[in-house]
Amino acid sequence: MTRICPSLRTTLMFKVAMPEAIDTHRDALQEFMISIRADDASHSANTLTGHLLRTYDLLKLANQSQDICNAGAVHSIFGTNAFRWKDRLEYNDSPRVAAVAGQQAARLAEIFSKIPRPGILEGGLVEFDGELIALDGPNIAVTQEEFGALCAVEAANLFDQSALSNYPNLTRLWEKLNKT
Repeated sequence: MTRICPSLRTTLMFKVAMPEAIDTHRDALQEFMISIRADDASHSANTLTGHLLRTYDLLKLANQSQDICNAGAVHSIFGTNAFRWKDRLEYNDSPRVAAVAGQQAARLAEIFSKIPRPGILEGGLVEFDGELIALDGPNIAVTQEEFGALCAVEAANLFDQSALSNYPNLTRLWEKLNKT
Protein backbone atom coordinates (compact mmCIF):
# COMPACT_ATOMS: atom_id res chain seq x y z
CA MET A 1 0.00 0.00 0.00
CA THR A 2 1.35 3.38 -0.93
CA ARG A 3 0.04 6.89 -1.26
CA ILE A 4 0.88 6.91 -4.97
CA CYS A 5 -2.72 6.05 -5.85
CA PRO A 6 -4.86 9.15 -5.11
CA SER A 7 -8.21 7.33 -5.08
CA LEU A 8 -9.82 5.39 -2.27
CA ARG A 9 -9.10 1.66 -2.43
CA THR A 10 -11.20 -0.97 -0.75
CA THR A 11 -9.56 -4.09 0.56
CA LEU A 12 -11.06 -7.30 1.85
CA MET A 13 -9.28 -9.34 4.50
CA PHE A 14 -10.07 -12.77 5.85
CA LYS A 15 -8.80 -14.09 9.17
CA VAL A 16 -8.90 -17.84 9.41
CA ALA A 17 -8.23 -20.03 12.42
CA MET A 18 -7.84 -23.76 12.42
CA PRO A 19 -10.28 -25.42 14.84
CA GLU A 20 -7.41 -26.70 17.00
CA ALA A 21 -6.11 -23.13 17.33
CA ILE A 22 -9.34 -21.83 18.86
CA ASP A 23 -9.02 -21.37 22.62
CA THR A 24 -12.51 -21.22 24.08
CA HIS A 25 -11.12 -20.71 27.61
CA ARG A 26 -9.27 -17.58 26.50
CA ASP A 27 -12.33 -16.32 24.64
CA ALA A 28 -14.50 -16.72 27.75
CA LEU A 29 -11.89 -14.99 29.92
CA GLN A 30 -11.67 -12.10 27.47
CA GLU A 31 -15.46 -11.70 27.45
CA PHE A 32 -15.43 -11.71 31.25
CA MET A 33 -12.76 -8.98 31.35
CA ILE A 34 -14.78 -6.86 28.96
CA SER A 35 -17.87 -7.34 31.16
CA ILE A 36 -16.04 -6.05 34.25
CA ARG A 37 -14.49 -3.16 32.30
CA ALA A 38 -10.89 -4.28 32.71
CA ASP A 39 -10.31 -2.65 29.29
CA ASP A 40 -10.75 0.71 31.00
CA ALA A 41 -8.03 0.07 33.60
CA SER A 42 -4.53 1.21 32.74
CA HIS A 43 -1.83 -1.34 33.54
CA SER A 44 1.79 -1.82 32.39
CA ALA A 45 1.60 0.84 29.67
CA ASN A 46 -1.48 -0.90 28.29
CA THR A 47 -4.82 -2.10 29.63
CA LEU A 48 -5.46 -4.58 32.39
CA THR A 49 -7.21 -6.86 29.89
CA GLY A 50 -4.17 -6.79 27.61
CA HIS A 51 -1.78 -7.60 30.46
CA LEU A 52 -3.93 -10.42 31.82
CA LEU A 53 -4.40 -12.03 28.41
CA ARG A 54 -0.67 -11.75 27.63
CA THR A 55 0.07 -13.44 30.97
CA TYR A 56 -2.37 -16.22 30.01
CA ASP A 57 -0.70 -16.57 26.59
CA LEU A 58 2.80 -16.73 28.09
CA LEU A 59 1.74 -19.49 30.47
CA LYS A 60 0.03 -21.35 27.63
CA LEU A 61 3.23 -21.15 25.54
CA ALA A 62 5.13 -22.52 28.55
CA ASN A 63 2.82 -25.57 28.49
CA GLN A 64 1.29 -24.89 31.88
CA SER A 65 -1.97 -26.53 32.95
CA GLN A 66 -5.25 -24.86 32.07
CA ASP A 67 -5.77 -23.98 35.76
CA ILE A 68 -2.42 -22.14 35.87
CA CYS A 69 -3.12 -20.37 32.56
CA ASN A 70 -6.53 -19.30 33.89
CA ALA A 71 -4.90 -18.10 37.12
CA GLY A 72 -2.54 -16.00 35.01
CA ALA A 73 -5.55 -14.48 33.28
CA VAL A 74 -7.13 -13.38 36.56
CA HIS A 75 -4.05 -12.95 38.75
CA SER A 76 -4.63 -9.27 39.54
CA ILE A 77 -8.40 -9.14 39.14
CA PHE A 78 -8.74 -8.46 42.89
CA GLY A 79 -5.80 -6.04 42.87
CA THR A 80 -2.37 -6.76 44.33
CA ASN A 81 0.10 -5.18 46.72
CA ALA A 82 1.57 -3.32 43.71
CA PHE A 83 -1.57 -2.73 41.61
CA ARG A 84 -4.64 -0.98 42.90
CA TRP A 85 -7.58 -1.11 40.56
CA LYS A 86 -10.33 1.20 41.70
CA ASP A 87 -13.02 -0.89 39.96
CA ARG A 88 -11.58 -4.19 41.14
CA LEU A 89 -13.86 -7.02 42.06
CA GLU A 90 -14.57 -7.41 45.73
CA TYR A 91 -13.50 -10.67 47.38
CA ASN A 92 -17.12 -11.74 47.59
CA ASP A 93 -17.11 -11.84 43.77
CA SER A 94 -14.79 -14.83 43.89
CA PRO A 95 -17.67 -17.08 42.75
CA ARG A 96 -18.02 -14.90 39.64
CA VAL A 97 -14.30 -15.34 38.86
CA ALA A 98 -14.53 -19.07 39.62
CA ALA A 99 -17.46 -19.41 37.22
CA VAL A 100 -15.29 -18.31 34.30
CA ALA A 101 -11.74 -19.23 35.37
CA GLY A 102 -12.34 -22.16 37.70
CA GLN A 103 -12.18 -22.56 41.47
CA GLN A 104 -8.40 -23.12 41.60
CA ALA A 105 -7.65 -20.05 39.48
CA ALA A 106 -9.95 -17.90 41.63
CA ARG A 107 -8.21 -19.15 44.80
CA LEU A 108 -4.78 -18.38 43.34
CA ALA A 109 -5.95 -14.88 42.33
CA GLU A 110 -7.20 -14.23 45.87
CA ILE A 111 -3.89 -15.39 47.35
CA PHE A 112 -1.99 -13.30 44.78
CA SER A 113 -3.96 -10.24 45.90
CA LYS A 114 -3.07 -10.71 49.57
CA ILE A 115 0.61 -11.66 49.62
CA PRO A 116 3.64 -9.35 49.55
CA ARG A 117 4.80 -10.49 46.16
CA PRO A 118 7.05 -10.89 44.28
CA GLY A 119 9.50 -10.97 47.21
CA ILE A 120 7.76 -13.76 49.10
CA LEU A 121 7.69 -15.94 45.99
CA GLU A 122 11.28 -15.14 45.02
CA GLY A 123 12.49 -15.99 48.53
CA GLY A 124 10.26 -19.04 48.83
CA LEU A 125 11.82 -20.66 45.80
CA VAL A 126 14.99 -21.02 47.84
CA GLU A 127 13.40 -21.95 51.16
CA PHE A 128 10.58 -24.21 50.00
CA ASP A 129 10.88 -27.80 51.22
CA GLY A 130 7.88 -29.49 49.65
CA GLU A 131 5.59 -29.19 52.66
CA LEU A 132 2.94 -26.60 53.39
CA ILE A 133 4.42 -23.14 53.55
CA ALA A 134 3.02 -20.18 55.50
CA LEU A 135 3.34 -16.97 53.54
CA ASP A 136 3.98 -13.71 55.37
CA GLY A 137 1.15 -11.27 55.75
CA PRO A 138 -2.19 -12.87 56.46
CA ASN A 139 -0.52 -16.28 57.00
CA ILE A 140 -2.05 -18.11 54.10
CA ALA A 141 -1.12 -21.78 53.89
CA VAL A 142 -0.57 -23.09 50.38
CA THR A 143 0.33 -26.51 49.04
CA GLN A 144 3.48 -27.18 47.04
CA GLU A 145 1.36 -27.27 43.88
CA GLU A 146 -0.24 -23.90 44.68
CA PHE A 147 3.14 -22.37 45.52
CA GLY A 148 4.54 -23.57 42.18
CA ALA A 149 1.50 -22.19 40.35
CA LEU A 150 1.85 -18.81 42.10
CA CYS A 151 5.53 -18.69 41.13
CA ALA A 152 4.75 -19.55 37.49
CA VAL A 153 2.05 -16.87 37.34
CA GLU A 154 4.37 -14.32 38.95
CA ALA A 155 7.19 -15.16 36.53
CA ALA A 156 4.88 -14.71 33.52
CA ASN A 157 3.47 -11.53 35.06
CA LEU A 158 6.93 -10.04 35.57
CA PHE A 159 8.13 -11.21 32.15
CA ASP A 160 5.23 -9.37 30.52
CA GLN A 161 6.18 -6.22 32.43
CA SER A 162 9.90 -6.57 31.55
CA ALA A 163 10.74 -6.83 35.25
CA LEU A 164 11.61 -10.52 35.59
CA SER A 165 15.38 -9.96 35.44
CA ASN A 166 15.19 -8.30 38.89
CA TYR A 167 14.33 -11.70 40.41
CA PRO A 168 16.98 -14.37 39.70
CA ASN A 169 15.09 -17.33 41.21
CA LEU A 170 11.90 -16.53 39.32
CA THR A 171 13.99 -15.96 36.18
CA ARG A 172 15.53 -19.44 36.51
CA LEU A 173 12.07 -20.93 37.04
CA TRP A 174 10.73 -19.13 33.95
CA GLU A 175 13.66 -20.36 31.86
CA LYS A 176 13.06 -23.91 33.10
CA LEU A 177 9.31 -23.70 32.31
CA ASN A 178 10.04 -22.52 28.80
CA LYS A 179 12.53 -25.33 28.05
CA THR A 180 9.99 -28.08 28.53
